[in-house]
Amino acid sequence: MRFSPFLAASTFLASSVFAQGGTGSITGELALDPVSWTVAVGGDGPTSSWSEDQNSGSIRLVGTPDGNSDGGAGTLIIEMDVAKGPQEPNPTDIRIALQRSEDTLIANSENIDLTLESFQIEGSDIVLAGSFVATMAEEPKVGLVLSPDEGTVLDGNFQATVRQ
Repeated sequence: MRFSPFLAASTFLASSVFAQGGTGSITGELALDPVSWTVAVGGDGPTSSWSEDQNSGSIRLVGTPDGNSDGGAGTLIIEMDVAKGPQEPNPTDIRIALQRSEDTLIANSENIDLTLESFQIEGSDIVLAGSFVATMAEEPKVGLVLSPDEGTVLDGNFQATVRQ
């Protein structure tokens, strides 16, 4: 049997996420202020989920504010489609929204650089990790690329285990 660094990293990620007693986290900086969220999988309000068909999968990560984070007030939602195939997973149709009490900041694919560093389907669970930089605005225009000066930059990392 060949050693697979990708599988080993995914297995380590899955075990470390479960060892934390949670399902994952999203951390980073919003306009240079530290922020963090816990990935929501149950309870009231929106929850994380994933689904798949023959050619692709859809992933929705919902982050609830971490009580230790001053700048993370609001629910963070990361949505993406992932094409299946022999190549590395390729995220497409990406959308990130930060729903705060005073406004909602949104970024669409053209204003998001998202990389999946780990992606593994294990039965009815999906284990993933990645990083992103999103330039967000209150009313973004589809197809319009914003400069960081025209929006709010969210730079972050995520790791999660989500049940189907």
